[in-house]
Amino acid sequence: IDNGLNTVYADREGNIWIGSIAGLSIKEALDSKFPNYANIPGQSNSLGSKEAFRFYEDSRKRLWIGLREGFDQFDREKQTFVHHRKRKDGKRIGTVMSFFEDSDNKLWIGTFDEGIYRYDVKTDTYQSFEGFDPVTNDKIMLRDIWFIQEAPNHDLYIASYSTGIYKFDKDRNAFYRIIWEGKTIPLAGITAFHIDKNASLWIGSNVEGLIKLNKEKNVYKVFKNNPTNKRTIASNDISTISEDRKGNLWIGTKGGLSYLDTQKNIFTNYTEADGLNNNQIHGILEDAKGHIWLSTHKGISEFDSKTKTFRNYSINNGFDFNEFLERSALKLSSGEMVFGGLNGFNLFNPEKLVLNTAIPEVFIIDFELFNKSVSLDDENSPLSKAILETEEIHLSYKQNVFSFDFIAGNLSRTKENQYAYQLEGFEKDWNYVGTTRKASYTNIPPGEYTFRVKASNNDGIWNKTGKSIKIYIEPP
Repeated sequence: IDNGLNTVYADREGNIWIGSIAGLSIKEALDSKFPNYANIPGQSNSLGSKEAFRFYEDSRKRLWIGLREGFDQFDREKQTFVHHRKRKDGKRIGTVMSFFEDSDNKLWIGTFDEGIYRYDVKTDTYQSFEGFDPVTNDKIMLRDIWFIQEAPNHDLYIASYSTGIYKFDKDRNAFYRIIWEGKTIPLAGITAFHIDKNASLWIGSNVEGLIKLNKEKNVYKVFKNNPTNKRTIASNDISTISEDRKGNLWIGTKGGLSYLDTQKNIFTNYTEADGLNNNQIHGILEDAKGHIWLSTHKGISEFDSKTKTFRNYSINNGFDFNEFLERSALKLSSGEMVFGGLNGFNLFNPEKLVLNTAIPEVFIIDFELFNKSVSLDDENSPLSKAILETEEIHLSYKQNVFSFDFIAGNLSRTKENQYAYQLEGFEKDWNYVGTTRKASYTNIPPGEYTFRVKASNNDGIWNKTGKSIKIYIEPP
């Protein structure tokens, strides 16, 4: 802001507009809905590293955070972090990728490069464990321990990205790889793992799709994408698996979100074409209302499974420079949610979000022919009114390359306004284009069409009526 102020104005959204000799500035009224906790150089009480790989809340409601070097305990009351980098013997803990408190209240910690520990919180000591092949009894180096979970009968399983699935043998105090003669259980590329309420193991990989496994019930089923069948999983590259309160599964993939009805074994897929902000799903959580929250490559999406609609939250909502990481998501006992990424983590309560409910007006602000803006003053202009007032446009068959520019009249966090458009008579579906404010068409044949555009405000509240202009392209 320049010192040479000329005018100050408060709009109806509460934004402050400041005019000066240097130009126009705006102080937006809305604070971030999603507070960020990050590593701040020089502040020892801040998060211990830039990345936040994994979260876990134990039975005492302590929050554990997996980091590149060790882990942190987050004191919510003091808003400070206690760092754990090395063991008492001076050896490094490693890059922490997973936590789990078992039914005996013992805390397990899985690492990328130092195996798996059972950690005694009171004595601050670590016990390491080995892995074995159950047939040859050969020792297997345990690393890349991305998942730790108990089955309903309290059997403890771990899943390694690089060496397979293991079950803990309490008698032999070691982990033994799960094998099933005649069945393929991935030994590498395991990117997702979940044990459901019926004790079935669900294994997701980056190549082999999704596998359901239950040896006791003789259940083995592979789910793979079939491009010719929309009722198959969205992609064979799986990133995360989440079970909802009804026992159905939500699977995050690199090709969108898949919902699996576990009774019918039928998938329903949702992608950017349905309003999802990005097809690369990193984390999935369910809130108290049954809404599904997704961390993606471009922010957060909230999915209402009843209305089949998405509300998207991106950079200006508080996710600046925080590219989310796979599996770095947790719902706390309080109902709050945590999503982690390359720049710390965001923590919020979905029940307490205050949304901008104002439905934005939509304006078509420019019309172009062959990439040149058309005005009333142009020779042989097809416009008889200013484009803001135009209801129909008549074109010759030669004028079949045209485009429209549009904008939403929402002044709060304008970078988060979303748009969708459709040329009725030429397109069957809406084009959800995110923040793009231009629609272009080429080689449109003669006929009658209606161009429609709709928009949402920064909190995903849509003006579903939008704006429309009829287009008549005359035949030769």
